[in-house]
Amino acid sequence: MLGALKSKRGKRFVALSPDAIALLEGHKERQLAERATCGESWYESDLIFTSEIGTPLDPRNFLRTVKRLAKKAGVRDTHVHAFRHLHATQLIAYGLDLKSISDRLGHSSTSFTMDRYGHVLQEHRNRTALSIDQLLGPSTETPEPGDSGE
Repeated sequence: MLGALKSKRGKRFVALSPDAIALLEGHKERQLAERATCGESWYESDLIFTSEIGTPLDPRNFLRTVKRLAKKAGVRDTHVHAFRHLHATQLIAYGLDLKSISDRLGHSSTSFTMDRYGHVLQEHRNRTALSIDQLLGPSTETPEPGDSGE
């Protein structure tokens, strides 16, 4: 069932990787073929993901499909929303900044993201314990004779 967005942040730009774009383009081609097969009986919903006849996906059917694919992939039975958490956790583990992650997830603030994923961020704190040499790198300048460097 389609309804109003939870917040103003629900409608936003989300950058996609080239492989995600390629998957969506392939999906669009399959959907165009389904539309051609249905002819005038195609239901125009203006949605990206639809049934084979263009109608909105039934949430129960979608969940059943996700569970079947997860089982086939050897992933334990889980909720669909867990994929969102997995994505957020992977972005944090990859080392992306909290503001970018918060924006991508549509959170109202980085504080909300921190409250939700703080436990994951905690695991990465040791990465910030870098020495001055690591932060600044070795000096490439060689002082001139008699130069005290001041």
